Amino acid sequence: MVARAIITRWPIRWKLLALMWLLAMSPVLIVAWVDIRTLAELGTRLATETGQVLSDQARLTLEQQADDYVRLIAEKRRLLELMVRLQAYEAERVLYSSAEPTRGEVFWEADFAREAPALALQRDLNGYFQETADNPHKLLAVSYSALAFRAAPGATGPRLHRQAARLSYMANQFRRMPDEHSPVILSQYLALESGLHAIYPGHAGYPASFDPRVREWYQAQKATRTPRWSNPHRDPISGLSVISASAPLFDPKQQFIGVTGIDVHLTHLLPTTGAFSARTGGSEMLLATISAAASQQNEISILAYQDDANGARDWHEAPTVKNFATDESSATSTLLADMRAGRNGFTRFLYQGRSTFCAYRRFDTAGTYLLFLIRRELATRPAAAAAEYALATTNRQVEALIPLALLAAVAAAALAFVAARMITGPIQQLSAAVEEVAQGKFDVRVDIHSGDELETLGVAFNRMVPQIKAHAYMKNALVVAREVQQQLLPTSAPVTSALDFHGVCLYADETGGDYYDYLDLRTRDLPALGVVIGDVSGHGIASALLMATARALLHGSDLDPGELGPTLEKLNQNLAGDVKAGRFMTLFLLLFDLETQKIAWASAGHDPVLGYRRHDDSHFELAGNDIPLGVDRQWRYGATRTRDYLEGDVFLLATDGVWEAQSPNGERFGKERLAASLRRFAQLSAREIGTGIAQVVADFRAQVPARDDLTLVVVKVGKSPPIGGSRSEKV
Repeated sequence: MVARAIITRWPIRWKLLALMWLLAMSPVLIVAWVDIRTLAELGTRLATETGQVLSDQARLTLEQQADDYVRLIAEKRRLLELMVRLQAYEAERVLYSSAEPTRGEVFWEADFAREAPALALQRDLNGYFQETADNPHKLLAVSYSALAFRAAPGATGPRLHRQAARLSYMANQFRRMPDEHSPVILSQYLALESGLHAIYPGHAGYPASFDPRVREWYQAQKATRTPRWSNPHRDPISGLSVISASAPLFDPKQQFIGVTGIDVHLTHLLPTTGAFSARTGGSEMLLATISAAASQQNEISILAYQDDANGARDWHEAPTVKNFATDESSATSTLLADMRAGRNGFTRFLYQGRSTFCAYRRFDTAGTYLLFLIRRELATRPAAAAAEYALATTNRQVEALIPLALLAAVAAAALAFVAARMITGPIQQLSAAVEEVAQGKFDVRVDIHSGDELETLGVAFNRMVPQIKAHAYMKNALVVAREVQQQLLPTSAPVTSALDFHGVCLYADETGGDYYDYLDLRTRDLPALGVVIGDVSGHGIASALLMATARALLHGSDLDPGELGPTLEKLNQNLAGDVKAGRFMTLFLLLFDLETQKIAWASAGHDPVLGYRRHDDSHFELAGNDIPLGVDRQWRYGATRTRDYLEGDVFLLATDGVWEAQSPNGERFGKERLAASLRRFAQLSAREIGTGIAQVVADFRAQVPARDDLTLVVVKVGKSPPIGGSRSEKV
């Protein structure tokens, strides 16, 4: 659009120059374009097809690797589930066996806190440390020969000690755990409904308020009778991310008595070897979970990560809370929706500024997923190389065509310059002449002898200028006529507390034939005020002149409030002798007697006046049966009609431009809408009534132009003054 705007402002000589240049350059440009496009399409097709094949292959490989990786984890989980089932079986047997089990020595948490020599405590680097404010990795003293027992806050009694004595035997069971599971297992524990808690390897360090019975994993296990895996959570001692395999404990009557489980290092559960880890550069694995907080319903939290930096493939816990998000909000939303629905899948998105393949597999049923990420460029690098080769070849072809294009451009420019001067000379002459006409210089002429269409255009221009001059003079005359006609309409209404007047006149053309005026007979010592409204057939100057004539005749007549017919007859005789056939004027006279509170009216073919009486919420009309003025010179106009008026009455005098206004679908406004509008605004002042009705008509018409003049006068009856009071009102 910007280039088009610039070109349209060029002189025609430069446009012709550009056209000739394009004509000369077209063969070269077409050949070059075909050649370049062929090479570009070849490179693009090669890159696209190869990239698609490699992308599909990368997808299949990545999904296969993800499935293999998840199977490795599933095997570990199944083994741990078997171990926790055996652990639960052994705990139930020890607690409720009729034969007294072999008992070990019972050590409580206080024994570990004072580091009793019999415990053979040791501190090692096998993941047993305590997270404190001073030292987040303070080595923890643990015992591999005994369980550490503790009672939950408020839990006491001999039953607690009997259970601890029986369960002390479990230290031998835990000690016989195969060594290959040692790096995976952080601890094994038992938590009973009685409040007894046992942990192996035994150690102290639990918060004084720690009660396993209120923990999420305990409550969740209590609600189900089958072994389960917990959500990833923080160990209360070390602060490490752990996941627990647990099983419920039951007494011989199958009543729930507690939970036993195994806490597993979350990162140690995840394999550090496998097909996926064989890749180097641009690959990454994440363990992520859906945020459970209500304020984080649209976030994916990273629990642990594994990347290929420096060739290392170890899993690491996320040191701080970090959310996973792609560079595309829609892709993140789709991934989040699949995780919430428990679906596995594969997708591609922008991640850290690069196109990335992602296979995601469910880790557990609680919204935890493994994300396998690899940059797309690693899989499609051969396709990118092919595209770069095609681009380099295309650039060499372009460089070879540049000298030819420059030579053709110079030749075309020279040819276009010569041709442009022959064509643009007459055009420039016409352009200058048009500028002078626009400035109001109507005597300008052009002299063109080119023998072609430009010469014909010059002749037409010379004939057109006088016509434009005449049209301009006519336009100015219409403007003056409009100003004169507007001055013939009243600028203010008679002022009286008894009556409130307001008039509106909107012409469809520069001049129109509608007319209204106020009659103040108080200047002749008559207690009467009146309104006159008229409508001349047609529009334009002729109608305006007829309106002005009627106004002058009316103002020059000796108006008698009791006999309005003679006034109309005199107007009719004067107009009928001067107007042509087909020209006429409707007129309505309405007088208000301020002493008798009666109205008198006479109509010369005008539509009835619409009235509204507030007293009984009714409409009425003031009509007449006589013909318009100027139709028949011999017509005898009927007697004046009268009736009473009351306070609150509203009278609306209007021309047909009001009810004949049309909506965009061709429907007319109509007198029913006019009556409804009058009733709607009847409680307002005359000005507000007139303005409101005019606005309703305008809204009904919308964008449809007015086809006829619109004139309306509103008279609202107020409180009547004392007799003779109206004569003292100022006009």
